[in-house]
Amino acid sequence: MSEEPAVWMGSDKKGIDGSPDQQPLTRFGVLRHARTCWNEIGRIQGQQNSPLTEKGRQDALACGKRLSESRWDRILCSDLGRAIETAQIIRSVLDIPLAQDARLREMDWGLWTGWTLADIRTHFPAVWEKASAGDWHFSAPEGERYIDVHYRSTLALNDAATRFAGERILVVCHEGTLKCLYYHPSVRRASANGYPPMLSGCLQLFAVDANGLFLDQPNAVDLLEPGRPEPVLR
Repeated sequence: MSEEPAVWMGSDKKGIDGSPDQQPLTRFGVLRHARTCWNEIGRIQGQQNSPLTEKGRQDALACGKRLSESRWDRILCSDLGRAIETAQIIRSVLDIPLAQDARLREMDWGLWTGWTLADIRTHFPAVWEKASAGDWHFSAPEGERYIDVHYRSTLALNDAATRFAGERILVVCHEGTLKCLYYHPSVRRASANGYPPMLSGCLQLFAVDANGLFLDQPNAVDLLEPGRPEPVLR
């Protein structure tokens, strides 16, 4: 990676009619909260909460330092405790405004909240197979569908793009929420190289233009393993 600070300039997009896009490109760097106590034992948190581990707090601080290599205007985070704590630690480094949006919450896992993945695979093998297959209409018993998580989180980013047009916004959310943004076909525009699987621990770069939300640079910055090769931020 270059010694110079990385600044994300975004892609050069055009409107539907081929004319230059007149709407300022609003850019989002989206990341998952740091590791929690329940993460350590493989327990599903959903919209419940458990605190960050000490290692998680250290990782959040390291993320803040890594993110300080680029310019960011504000932080938007889920209103769940683990996302707030992660965002506050990052903010302590970046010193920028921080706001919460409940639409960025983790998926509601219903009756499976508090269960381990091993328990679910044992007691609900057929349902878990559907969940693992990426069925957008999947939901845990009395839980939320993947597609609903996509809709609400997309609305949160679109609303932020309207309110803070042209800014660079960090978003601290959850792995399930991030996957529902990353993998939905609506955010994937023509790409000669296709789209790689989402890598854990990476900053995912999205943007909003006149045509809506799109995935601009997948796996753009490795926040926890800086030695891993990564693309140059545009």
